[in-house]
Amino acid sequence: MTLTEQAALFDCRKDFADELISLAEGDARVVAVCNDSVGSSNLVGFRERFPGRLINVGIAEQDLVGVAAGLANAGKIPFVCAAAPFLTGRALEQI
Repeated sequence: MTLTEQAALFDCRKDFADELISLAEGDARVVAVCNDSVGSSNLVGFRERFPGRLINVGIAEQDLVGVAAGLANAGKIPFVCAAAPFLTGRALEQI
């Protein structure tokens, strides 16, 4: 198998989700915040394991960042999950 074929098989979202679950198992402060991207962010397993610790703000990236900031201010450890162009572009509009 070529390096290109191997890279095509690697999905960093799976490793991210697996690690997030591992972190959440060890720390109840860990929460995931997403923008209606549970499937595409590969958070289905996290949602099944920790249904009360997944916050889905819908298609509102501006609010996504604000909610995560508020959670952090309240002592939680939020992990924001969204497609990079939407997260950066839409959240920047708030600034």
